[in-house]
Amino acid sequence: MITAERYIGLYIRYAQWYNSVLHCSTEKQKIHLLQQRYIIWEDLLQEAPHPKQSTTSWQELIARWYEIRCRVVHGEPVPHSQIIICYDSLTIFMNEINRREALFSTCSEQAREIYLENPRAVDMISAKSLEKLFTNP
Repeated sequence: MITAERYIGLYIRYAQWYNSVLHCSTEKQKIHLLQQRYIIWEDLLQEAPHPKQSTTSWQELIARWYEIRCRVVHGEPVPHSQIIICYDSLTIFMNEINRREALFSTCSEQAREIYLENPRAVDMISAKSLEKLFTNP
């Protein structure tokens, strides 16, 4: 069963990832920067079974993940349906981050450096480029 505690656990893993790729001082700055990183979202929105969404919907989703995290942490009431939506959508995102990190880690160090300064910033490389890099390490 998806609970607020499970959502917070998932959000902590998400925060660990984005803290490793973003270097700014406030959470609001980080959320704003995450909303500008669109490459992974273009890939995710093209894949089934994810619904097609507008460009701003994923930016709103990032803000929603943070809002729900804050409300849960501060003990505010949150409808269970919102926790489920945030948990499910963040799970999709983090599964893709994990998949890309695993794939990226199999490439040579030289190839990784060509594509990304920070090897954890796998959201900034398209799936096509990542697959090409994997097939031609």
